[in-house]
Amino acid sequence: MQNEKRHRGRPRFRIVPERLRQLRKDANLTQGELAKRIYKRLGNSNPALTVMTTNYQRWERTGAMMPEVAKHLAAELGTTVAVLQGATPEAPPSTLAQIEARLRELSMASAPLVLSALEKCVDYAEPVQELAQRIAYRLEAAQLSQDQAELTELAALTGWTIEHLQRPVGCHGQWLLIGSGPLGPRRSEILAGTSPLLAEVWTDLRESLSQIPESDARVSFHEDTPWFRIEVQHPRISRLTRTLRFVRAQPTEAGLHWTRPTLWDYDMIHELAADACRLANFVDGFSADRLTTQDQDLARLRLALVRIPTVKECRENGLEARSEMIGLAKLGPDEPPPNVLDDFRIDGHVHDLVTNWLASAMWDLLEPLLHAWPIEYWRLGKAVRHLDVSLDAPRSLVLKRGEEPRFGPLYQIHLIEELPDGQLREVPWRDASVAAAHQRLQGFLDRHREEVCVGPPRPLLL
Repeated sequence: MQNEKRHRGRPRFRIVPERLRQLRKDANLTQGELAKRIYKRLGNSNPALTVMTTNYQRWERTGAMMPEVAKHLAAELGTTVAVLQGATPEAPPSTLAQIEARLRELSMASAPLVLSALEKCVDYAEPVQELAQRIAYRLEAAQLSQDQAELTELAALTGWTIEHLQRPVGCHGQWLLIGSGPLGPRRSEILAGTSPLLAEVWTDLRESLSQIPESDARVSFHEDTPWFRIEVQHPRISRLTRTLRFVRAQPTEAGLHWTRPTLWDYDMIHELAADACRLANFVDGFSADRLTTQDQDLARLRLALVRIPTVKECRENGLEARSEMIGLAKLGPDEPPPNVLDDFRIDGHVHDLVTNWLASAMWDLLEPLLHAWPIEYWRLGKAVRHLDVSLDAPRSLVLKRGEEPRFGPLYQIHLIEELPDGQLREVPWRDASVAAAHQRLQGFLDRHREEVCVGPPRPLLL
């Protein structure tokens, strides 16, 4: 702890605070309890509990700590430092593997029921794996319905007690999903596994937002432990909302029991907020993490023109070859005019208005760069949350000019926010709005191509 004290306030090592908080809760530990364990591992049990707890609260609030502290936290919580720093955690152990191992033991012992069941799976490459899969599906259904006859049959087949079979079986658990609101159908259903749950949630979000053509719809993500909640809000009509709620549920003899998700579940669920940035321009992430600007902050939006390193630069510089921002398009002081801005805000299209104005400013930055090659060879393309500017020149012409053939875009255009302190961060830019900006820039490119190739007749030389 002396080393930590010497560097207090300036540790350079960081973890993800939310990860630490979630792992501590999963371990059913208070902040004070975990603090005592870490101080004991560090060989320092002298500080008062209040001091230890205060130091721990700082770790959980900021994520800043010494590497030695992170190592002991990981060991105490049964994880790795990499996971604490944000690496994707491993999926929890699957009961399927346990069932398969059990079946192999019983087949080696020539258990009659197992051998009989395996005969029905002989057409499969791995009969034991197939049978284990079938038993896992049956067991999940039996747990959910508390079908005692089915549980008794499975107990006879596996040699396990019914009490043993009542343990959690699904690799990722059962989930209850509830949907309400006029933007989608009323739904209440049980889904087996985190991946099927997320697929259903994504489909529901996509279909709900497809009914809102306006650019200013908002998606908000909330944690109401142990529940998760997602809200879709129409920008003009307050009654047009969609709410999705879901919770991990463990079947028991007494019914469904709400339970906390695993860290793996938690990590996958939190990716939903980032994915939603393709569907909406205003996204509020879990834990009040704001991924976008507020309506009144749209003046801070910028379009960034980024140069992509060439293959040669990547070959010569390796990881040091990075994309470089070479231009920043921003609005003028009266762009768009306040009355126009107000009209579009009322109509729910103020975000597209602002980005279209930014696209006009971006053309002023982009157009001089296009003179490096004949205009007919330039292409604009739509990508996920950005635009690509590519060169489609004949290879023979590229080599004749002594240049290296390019694969992929030369430039990219990203939507970013300039924060009050001058820092830049990428913000949501839905697919439909990217397409609108692409259309506007493509119009500029087409008109420029016409002026160059089909412009007014040149004067006669006398």
